[in-house]
Amino acid sequence: MTIRHLEAFLAIADAGGYVTRAAEALHVSQPALSRTLANLEAHYGAPLFDRLGHRLILSTAGRALLPRARRLVDDFHTLDRELCESSPRMPLRIGASYTVGTAFLPPILQTLTQPAVPFRCEVTVRNTALIETALLESSLDIGIVEGAIHSRDLMETVVGRDEVMAIVRPGIPVPRTFPWILREPGSGTHDAALAAFNIPPEAPVWSVANTQTQIAMAEAGLGIAVLSGSLVREALAQKRIIRHGKTAVRRTYRLVHHRDKFMDERMTRFCAAVTAHA
Repeated sequence: MTIRHLEAFLAIADAGGYVTRAAEALHVSQPALSRTLANLEAHYGAPLFDRLGHRLILSTAGRALLPRARRLVDDFHTLDRELCESSPRMPLRIGASYTVGTAFLPPILQTLTQPAVPFRCEVTVRNTALIETALLESSLDIGIVEGAIHSRDLMETVVGRDEVMAIVRPGIPVPRTFPWILREPGSGTHDAALAAFNIPPEAPVWSVANTQTQIAMAEAGLGIAVLSGSLVREALAQKRIIRHGKTAVRRTYRLVHHRDKFMDERMTRFCAAVTAHA
């Protein structure tokens, strides 16, 4: 029994039991597909379909095999694709949330892009929720985020720490109705702000997807911005902004990948660089 036997079985089931349609989908002849099915049934010693005229109906054994066969075939194709894509010519697809992509990831990439050992990658910077979705859809290989991950299909490893704080322009009055400048929903920083900072219900809340824009708006006196401390060190040192209140949220940076992801040489090398930096 090979993966081709299971593919033939699935093709017939997905074609509603019509062998001719399944053969066309697989680009094989109907007699060849029928022989493959007969071999599979002989291997298991049980009929996988009941024959009703020109149509095949899943038997009890066939219904039991169907979900397992689908998982096996899906896993095989995933492994085959990932092994093929592990060639050095293929870039590692890295996802980073905005704070990580600005403050944490660049020095890691610098260590990986030495001329002696080339390292190709594609970096996507989005909020945590979008990075999580891309990892689940396998449009990204690995990610580093600071926001909450909800899927149990993703594995997380802590690789750094961070602090979220509120900042404001010095020397201006801050009434209860003063606007708050937050990241967009889905961002880890946005979630941290709502959970920890006592934002009055009557205060306007601006949603801004760019951290540098948040800093610039705070410096202009347009509101209270909530940001990672790693992004505002320079502005704080130059006293262009000051901390607003004493509240701060400690959080972690986490390396995230799908639990079924094949850890090829590119993934292993990237993870080692992240761990060394941390």
